[in-house]
Amino acid sequence: MNYSEKKKLAKEVPIRLLLEHEGIQVRKNVCLSPFREETMPSFHIYPRTNTWCDYGLAGASHIAGDGINLIEQLHHCSFKEAVDYILKVAGGTGLDNLPMESRKIAKHPVQGTGHIIDQVTVIRHPALVRFLRSRRIPLDIANRYCSELHYTLITQGEGSLSYFAVGFPNDNGGWVARSAPNGKGKGFKGVLLSPGITTIRLADGQVTESAYLFEGFLNFLSWCVLYGDVNRDVFVLNSANYAHFLKGLSESGTKELYFYKDNDKRGDQAFRDVLAGSGCQVYDCSGPYSDMGLDDLNDYLCSL
Repeated sequence: MNYSEKKKLAKEVPIRLLLEHEGIQVRKNVCLSPFREETMPSFHIYPRTNTWCDYGLAGASHIAGDGINLIEQLHHCSFKEAVDYILKVAGGTGLDNLPMESRKIAKHPVQGTGHIIDQVTVIRHPALVRFLRSRRIPLDIANRYCSELHYTLITQGEGSLSYFAVGFPNDNGGWVARSAPNGKGKGFKGVLLSPGITTIRLADGQVTESAYLFEGFLNFLSWCVLYGDVNRDVFVLNSANYAHFLKGLSESGTKELYFYKDNDKRGDQAFRDVLAGSGCQVYDCSGPYSDMGLDDLNDYLCSL
């Protein structure tokens, strides 16, 4: 297939399909804009011509176009890269022609209970970038430890549904996923594939006697924003219920844990569970934000 034929095919791929692949729900050819946060849908699709118009971008340099234009703007890529991306979404084989930053950590589909991880890339989707920005997490720090996930949820009643989220990998081959809030202020927060904690060794896989412990990855990223590069091993529980994954931790060489727990009952219970099961000396580091009545380290960062 020559390039002219590829371009023609890409223009024929329904824009609705492209948006739903990006995790954007379309109803009656109208949806929330993929380019910014909004509560009233202003993005319209015209199936007869397979074009779109964002009526909330009045005065902007580009407020309408076809599917190729849409992907160019969403992924900040070239026209040719957008064509290849669209053909891949539609079932083509354009993976090798995706931008280098996307290809370098792209993986083959991985299937787990109810989920299939379709693609793992660097974080660049506008909605996810806005979400991280709203939590005061710079993109370079987020991309150091996290990825952008595109995954499929397999359901009995509705078939398959496609979504995207910020993904934080755990030690068991699974992911903690966080999606940007929708128009109702809700976003997905859960585990894909296998649950587990995340271990980040300082260097060469060697164990440091003291380590930092966080309940969630946003708190860990917040620590990086506040204090810079980590100088000890890091453990992220990924859930207050996963303290049992640290049972017997001291036997591997870790003796002290500096725990930035959440300021709530579950955080208090996690502290007791880690103290009882890990065999380590555990220090409660939540004082600065709990004294301010804040929930966690990320809330503390956002309050500054």
